[in-house]
Amino acid sequence: MQVSYILHHLASCHPDDLRYRATIQKSLRILEEQEGYLKDFGIGKHQFYPRDVSDEEYVRRYLIIGNTHGAYYSRQRDFEETILPELGYIIARGNGLMIIKLILEFAQSGQAPKVEPLLIALAHCARFQVRDTQSKKKLPWDAKNDEEKLFPDDLCHDIRPAMESYYQKCLQHVALHCVHRICTDPIKLFKFINYCKSVSKSTALKKESKGWGRALRATVIKWYYNKSPERLAVLVTKYRNRTFFSHRDLFCLSHIRPKLTFSRENNYWKHYEDYEGIVQYVARGGERTRKMKQETFEVRQWKRSRLNPEELQRLEQGFDELNIKRNEKLKVIEAVVEKYRIKEKQKAVPVKNARDYIEAFDKFRYMNFQDEEEAVRLILQYGFEKEHVPLELLGSKKVWGAMLRNMPIRTLLANMGIMGSLELFSWNSNVFDELSETMNSIDAFFNSGDEIYTDFAGDSPAQLVVRRLSDSVKLEAAGFDPLELLFAKASYEYGQAPRGKYYWKPDVHIQKAFDSAFYKSLGGFPATGKRYLLSIDISESMDSFVNGAMLTYSQVAVAYALSLLQNEPNVNIVAFCSNLTPLEWKKDMSISECLSVAKTLKYGTVDCCHPMYWAIENAVEVDAFVIFTDINVLIKTVKPSDAIKIYREQMKIPNAKLVVVSMKDFALSMITSNDPDILIVCGVNSTIIKVINSFIDNFGVARP
Repeated sequence: MQVSYILHHLASCHPDDLRYRATIQKSLRILEEQEGYLKDFGIGKHQFYPRDVSDEEYVRRYLIIGNTHGAYYSRQRDFEETILPELGYIIARGNGLMIIKLILEFAQSGQAPKVEPLLIALAHCARFQVRDTQSKKKLPWDAKNDEEKLFPDDLCHDIRPAMESYYQKCLQHVALHCVHRICTDPIKLFKFINYCKSVSKSTALKKESKGWGRALRATVIKWYYNKSPERLAVLVTKYRNRTFFSHRDLFCLSHIRPKLTFSRENNYWKHYEDYEGIVQYVARGGERTRKMKQETFEVRQWKRSRLNPEELQRLEQGFDELNIKRNEKLKVIEAVVEKYRIKEKQKAVPVKNARDYIEAFDKFRYMNFQDEEEAVRLILQYGFEKEHVPLELLGSKKVWGAMLRNMPIRTLLANMGIMGSLELFSWNSNVFDELSETMNSIDAFFNSGDEIYTDFAGDSPAQLVVRRLSDSVKLEAAGFDPLELLFAKASYEYGQAPRGKYYWKPDVHIQKAFDSAFYKSLGGFPATGKRYLLSIDISESMDSFVNGAMLTYSQVAVAYALSLLQNEPNVNIVAFCSNLTPLEWKKDMSISECLSVAKTLKYGTVDCCHPMYWAIENAVEVDAFVIFTDINVLIKTVKPSDAIKIYREQMKIPNAKLVVVSMKDFALSMITSNDPDILIVCGVNSTIIKVINSFIDNFGVARP
C-alpha cells in the first residue's frame, strides 16, 4: 500500500518519462524488501512515552505539532531540534517508507500547519547517516576516539547492524525524488538544503560532512531544469534569497549543468538557450550588476598591480593551472551535450518570453516613483508580484491596482490595509479605467500560468475583493481556516495598522463579504465524533488583543466553539465562574451574540482541574477536555495531568484527552512529555483549530 501510494504521487509528475518511473519503482521494491528484513531482524523498540505509541502516530504527531514533546508553539519560527534521534530509531526499524508516505500525504492534503517539520523529516530520510563516501571511509562505530555520536552507547549495539548500506541508499534515493513534490518553491528548497546540511553534519559517515554528494547535487539540478523556462524565470526573480542561501549559491554548490541522463522529453533539450540565459543571469546578474562587478574588478586589478613581480607571477600561474583543469573537464561535457542539442535542434522551441521577462525585471527592479507609468505597464505585461516590486513603488495606488489582476488570495488579504489606506477600494475610484486603457496599448502578455482575476473593464477593486471572498469553493481549495479569515477580517475592520503607520476607512460591502466567508468556513472541518467539554475563561483580560493582531482572545475562543457546534454532535460549553456554568451558545449565533451571552455571567478563578471534577460529579462522559484561558496556568493542589488520570480511571475512558490553550504563550509549567494525550497550545495563530482537531482525532491513527 505504501509503495503504490508513493509511486503514484512521484510518477504523476513525469507521466511521459518511463525511465523515471522504472527507476522509482525499482528503488521502492528493493526498499520494501529491505524493510521486511529489518523488521524480521527485530530491532529493539525505543519507548518515547510511558504509554504505547506506534511509530506512525509518533511521526504524525511530529509533522503536525512540530516537536517531540506535548506542546504546540504557535509562534515558533526557528526549529532548533533539527536532529531528531527518534526519527533515526524509526528509520532503523525499517519504517522509512512510512515516513515518506506520511510526508507526501500531509503535503498534498495540507494537514500540517507548518512546512518545516515536513522538510526536517524529509532531510532525515535523505541525509541520515548519508553513505556517499562509504567505500572510502570507515563506519563511524569502527573509528577510534570518535566523540560525536547520535545515540547512546547502550542503544548503538542494537541499531548498528540494522543500518544496512543497501537500505539506506534506497531510502535516500526515494526521499530525494520527493523533493520536487514537497519543495514547490525556492523558499522550501533553501530550507530543505539547510536542514540537510545540519543532518549530514551530525550523522554522516564522513565527519563534519555537509551532505553535498552526487545525489543531492543531481536533485538540485533536476529541480531547476524540471521547471519550464517561464516558471523558472518567475521563481529566480521572485525569491532571490532566503535562509542563508541564494540561487547563485545552489548553482555553485550543485555545479549546475545539464545532466546527460536527462530524458529526451526533458524541457532542457527543447529550450536550452533559455535555460542557459536564466543561469547566466543568476550567476552574473543583469546589465547594471555586471557594470558594478566590472568596477570592482578594476579596483582589484589596481591592487594587484601594486604587488611585487614575483608574487604576481605566482598568482597568475596558479590561476592558469586552475583554468586549464577546469577547461579540460568542460570540453568533454560540452562535446557530449552538444550532440544531444544537434539531435534536438530541429525540435527546439525558443521561449522568447522567458528572456524578455528577465530583461524586463532587471529594468523594473531599479525603478522609482517617477517611473510609475512604465512600472504599471510592465506589471500588467509580465505579471510582476509584490515580491518583485521596489519598495518605493509600493506607495503607488496604480501599482497595487495593477497587481490585483493576478494577486494570490493570501497576498490580497495580508495587504488589505495598505491598499485601503491608498483609497483603492473607494467605489468612485477610476483606477481600473486607467489600467484598462494601459492594457489596450500592450501587444503581448507574458504567460506565467497564474490565474487572471480581472480585465479591469467595467470592474472595480472593491467588487473584485467581494467577488473573490464570496467564492467559497476557491477559498476551501486554498486551505483557508476560519481563524485565518477572522484575523484578516478583524485587521481590516480595525481601520489602522498595528503601530498606526497608516489608516483607512473599511468598506461596508467588503466587511459583509468577510462575514459571509468566515461563517461559511466554520463547517468545513470533518467531524471526529468525539464528546467535547469546552471550558472558557470569561474574565475581562480575555478582551485583550492577540499579539500582532486586531483580534481579542475571547473572539478566538468563540470562533473555536462555533466550529465545534457546527461540526460535532456532542458538545458541552461551560464558563469559569464561581463554579463551572453552562453557556447557552448555538451554532447559528454570531460571535458578538455569543460574547453578549458570556458577559451576563460573573467570571471566577480559572483552575484547569475543575472541568474534570465537574464531569465526574455530573457523570458526563467526555473524550476531549478543551480549556481556553489567557492567564498562566498555576498548579495548586492537584496537577491537571493528575486530574485527567483520575477522570480516566473513575469514568473508565482510558483515552480521554486534555487540551489547554494558553493565549499568552504561558502554561510552561503544564508542559509534559510523559502523557501523549495532553496537549498544551502556547499562543494563538490561525492554525490552532486544525492542530487541536488533529490531536483529538489521534492524528488519524486508530487505537485499540
